[in-house]
Amino acid sequence: MDLEPRIQPMEDAAPASPTKTELAELRRDFAILRADVADIRADIHKAIAENARWTHLATLGMFLAFILGAAALVFTIYNASRQAPVREVAIAAPVAPPAPATPPFIINIPSQPTPFPPAAQAPAPASN
Repeated sequence: MDLEPRIQPMEDAAPASPTKTELAELRRDFAILRADVADIRADIHKAIAENARWTHLATLGMFLAFILGAAALVFTIYNASRQAPVREVAIAAPVAPPAPATPPFIINIPSQPTPFPPAAQAPAPASN
């Protein structure tokens, strides 16, 4: 077969082209692959959305903590810088010191007699 040189490579590749059954198998494999990729893609989008939610909530929490701290600082500075109210004190006449207290009244109670007679004392030594 004498073909033109530009057509010869196409004729040589023709027997290697896939058949209809091979093409059907490839389509089935690609459909399964597309389903797997779609599942993975949905999981990735879910993870990104959850990460964004947590990131936004953490940022909002830090911002609110900063605002609360700044408000507390302003409140403290304001209260510390205020002057204490001046109280007017009326000067009263001097008060006489209280009368001295009377001394306490002491009652002496005689001691109880002992149930046993006192022990005999030793005689005193004689003096010369």
